[in-house]
Amino acid sequence: MNPEVLKELPQVDRPRATYANISRLDGKGTWKFLLMPTEITYDSSANYTPSNSVGISSPTLQWTTTDNISLSIGNLPISGRSQRRVITKYVNDLMALIQPIEKGKPPAVLSFVWGQTSHSPCVMTRFSKVERSWYPNGDLAECSVSFTLVKIPTELLVDTL
Repeated sequence: MNPEVLKELPQVDRPRATYANISRLDGKGTWKFLLMPTEITYDSSANYTPSNSVGISSPTLQWTTTDNISLSIGNLPISGRSQRRVITKYVNDLMALIQPIEKGKPPAVLSFVWGQTSHSPCVMTRFSKVERSWYPNGDLAECSVSFTLVKIPTELLVDTL
């Protein structure tokens, strides 16, 4: 480990547990994490098109766009079993964030916040749920969810809120 780089990094002073949440920017709801993710993936890519140049045998690349940054959380466990809790509504509330607000309207613009980390404004572009355990009456006891939140330009907020 490089001690020079290590000295430049800020030190953590007794952190207290902070739970993440995903909030609608219109103020009409917040989904609070029951358990924290074990992994978050941030992704973005730059897009290029080949450009032929005279006298050069292989094409050069011309930058066109850079994709918005996405935040993905995969296999987030959600369980109410140990506390004998039904998690169906709780999970459905998260899944509702990818649905249109009302007929003909886009889904809500969101904000992901966990301590000092913020990913906002964004929209949910992918959601999946794997159910793993149910109570005898069919109520959901355990599942895992995966979702992706993609940042959107702030200029779009005027049209979406």
